[in-house]
Amino acid sequence: MSSIAQLILKNLKRNDRDEKIGRRDKRKEFFDSNYSFISQYCSNFSSPLSLSPSQLAAACAILVKYERLPLAFGRVVYLAEACLQPPGITVNLTAIEKITACAAEIPDEYRVWFTEAGLSEIIIAHELYHILAQQPSSRVAEIHAHDFAQALTGLPFAPKIYEEILRQITE
Repeated sequence: MSSIAQLILKNLKRNDRDEKIGRRDKRKEFFDSNYSFISQYCSNFSSPLSLSPSQLAAACAILVKYERLPLAFGRVVYLAEACLQPPGITVNLTAIEKITACAAEIPDEYRVWFTEAGLSEIIIAHELYHILAQQPSSRVAEIHAHDFAQALTGLPFAPKIYEEILRQITE
């Protein structure tokens, strides 16, 4: 088994916190109690959970663009970047392609979360947190952005795994 496969399997194990955030029947409760600030930003829809992250971005007039950005070996690598003013998200297609190339090593029940479309939505959700909460990247903001992405998408595991996979691929 490759080191990527081992990393993936280790991180796909659900814990109680991931269950609370990602389970469909718990998502609305978790989302409503933690992310009421969204309605202040864009109020032209009933529930953020009724939209995909890319639809939510469009509803909030947040431009999402996709670019092939170089991977910086040995340095911090980004899946995307958020700009607070004007609000915008740039998704790194190079990083997405590197991660989706590992999809063959993913258990079948999780493979949908390692497609370009699935991964793009999770990444957009993460960056949406930074914009909607007006929280630039920091250690605490990253934790909140991961939780937000997991709650918005229903991801059954912590999204930090994508950064860990990308880090391992680029080392």
